[in-house]
Amino acid sequence: MARHPGRTYTRNDLIGYFCSERETLHRTIDSHMCNLRSKLDAAGARRLLVTVREYGYKLDIESGEYFVSPRD
Repeated sequence: MARHPGRTYTRNDLIGYFCSERETLHRTIDSHMCNLRSKLDAAGARRLLVTVREYGYKLDIESGEYFVSPRD
């Protein structure tokens, strides 16, 4: 996703990239994306991982919000 920001990946795409050796449920992908979104939000990258309804997920660097901490 980082190599192609803006490209929408279906759940089947993500299953093929990461879990091709065993059967994986789409809800598993949803759960991992939820965890990743929480970690990105905590790191200051809000709305970076976007759910494309009825399709999949994409990294949206244009509408994402980034927090850069001020230097001391």
